[in-house]
Amino acid sequence: MTIISRIALVIFLGVVAAHAVSAQVELSPTRVILSLRERSQEVNLTNPTSERVEVTTDLGFRLLQSDSLGRVTLRSDASSDELRKSCRNWVKIFPHRFTLAPGESRSVRVLILPPDSIPDGEYWGRAVFGSSPVSVESSVLGDSAAQIETRLTMKIELDIPIIFRKGNTETGISIDAVAMRGDAKGTLALIDLRRSGNSAYRGTLSAHVRNVEGKDIATATDQFTTEFSLRKSLRFPKLALGSYTIEIESATVKKGAANDAVITAPTMRRKYFVTVSASGIALSPGD
Repeated sequence: MTIISRIALVIFLGVVAAHAVSAQVELSPTRVILSLRERSQEVNLTNPTSERVEVTTDLGFRLLQSDSLGRVTLRSDASSDELRKSCRNWVKIFPHRFTLAPGESRSVRVLILPPDSIPDGEYWGRAVFGSSPVSVESSVLGDSAAQIETRLTMKIELDIPIIFRKGNTETGISIDAVAMRGDAKGTLALIDLRRSGNSAYRGTLSAHVRNVEGKDIATATDQFTTEFSLRKSLRFPKLALGSYTIEIESATVKKGAANDAVITAPTMRRKYFVTVSASGIALSPGD
């Protein structure tokens, strides 16, 4: 007698990473923005594969985090203060489960019912969409002696942000600290950023490195979002020994479709003096 054990293997993917693999569903739009005036929005799901897939919907709350080198990921753990900005418990997604034939599309509705008592500002959640082939299972880990067979079912989960805004929303950005370090790839600027106001900051960070004559010798730019605080990294070519300045600017502008979520704020600019010596790279505040 053969005993069959089924294991569901779940792969978690952000919506950006999802398009780099053979995703079982495609989503549009890639974010949901809600308000008291527009309390619901539809998300369209399409099955681009040649197999029938089962889709499930769920809700989550994840925040952006960065490591010591400014690499950004999502985390699920949150402090009590951070959880006050979660809208997960106010959101409903329906239907909860359905199947899509090859090439088929259907819409899922995201609805928010916030309590009246919450303060003005922006709140966040994640819409989670899981998909797995309806009838595809791979046999693995066979054990002929015990006649045990394990079957593996692949499930892919994509999640997209839910943004809810109530009343007056405002944001801003400031720099807590800046450091620069040399490595095998060149020079890395590490910029610790902190959001102000009651809403996430979404914008573009850029920096110009200039020599003592004021000539640009290196420029770097990157788009980013932070709900609370974040370390961003910008990479430059290797700097020779000597003196420089670095001018850092952050503006609430994003390219393409990402700009629809931006809340405008004054542009932030800071200047630092840079000294590159044999012992390392030193910075001091500029004018």
